[in-house]
Amino acid sequence: MIREILHSADRYIESGGGWYILALDGMLLIPVAFSVFFFPVGLLIGVCVAAALTIGTLLVIRRVHAHHHRRGLM
Repeated sequence: MIREILHSADRYIESGGGWYILALDGMLLIPVAFSVFFFPVGLLIGVCVAAALTIGTLLVIRRVHAHHHRRGLM
């Protein structure tokens, strides 16, 4: 499937820059957009889990960073 997507993208987009990556990401998000119609609760749960993991990771990174800088000042 990825090979066909890459082949169809070659006709419309030149692969010489960042626009190619942006267009490929856009084409790969089409199935996710269609899944909203068939699995709305599952997608909502997935988005909430991804957001919670992202926020949790950022909080852990921030605390580790603050802990290392606090120890260096003493």
